[in-house]
Amino acid sequence: MDKPLSTHQPDRRRPGAGRSAAVIVLLVATAISIGLLQDHDAGSVGAGEPGIIDQVAPEDAGLASLPTAPEAGALAPNFRLETTTGETLELADLRGKPIFLNFWATWCFFCLTEMPAMQIVADEYGDQVIVMGVNSGDTPEDARTFADNFDIRYTLALDTDEEITEAYAVRQMPASVFIDEHGVIANVIYGVIVPDQMRANIDAMLDADTAPANN
Repeated sequence: MDKPLSTHQPDRRRPGAGRSAAVIVLLVATAISIGLLQDHDAGSVGAGEPGIIDQVAPEDAGLASLPTAPEAGALAPNFRLETTTGETLELADLRGKPIFLNFWATWCFFCLTEMPAMQIVADEYGDQVIVMGVNSGDTPEDARTFADNFDIRYTLALDTDEEITEAYAVRQMPASVFIDEHGVIANVIYGVIVPDQMRANIDAMLDADTAPANN
């Protein structure tokens, strides 16, 4: 007599398949959690450390709703950096005067021709405007040597790891960012500019700052 056919199908899953699937799920969940934590902490640094820091709302309540972005009409990303003289500065602390912010590096030929002209303009305007260079990626020693050799006396900040350069989306150097007294970016210019262009942008900010509030 023939034996009845068995209806039981053999388990064709690979040994350990269940454990592998569980491990994959765990890894994916961990990666998502890490990503969420990184997004939450993006732009924050420890107390006193250099880097991008929390934005400070403008005193003018009408500007408080502006986004923070490296573009005209937005609040300039706030940062903390050490200068070539060993001081620590925060961008938001400099509000109250227009700021001529310039990104440069020692390997950038046009930067090296532009900066002496910037010093002339800085001398012309005196304490009416803050002229500041942000060195991107060089060692502090190289930045200081350049400043000494070319008699650059305006403030030079050190962005050694290029975090600020990236936050400002600098796509070529030199790059000039003109920031008004409220911390709002008035203009961004890529490439070398001549003194007349520097003066025109500074004067536009100074004129806007002194214009009647209802204009």
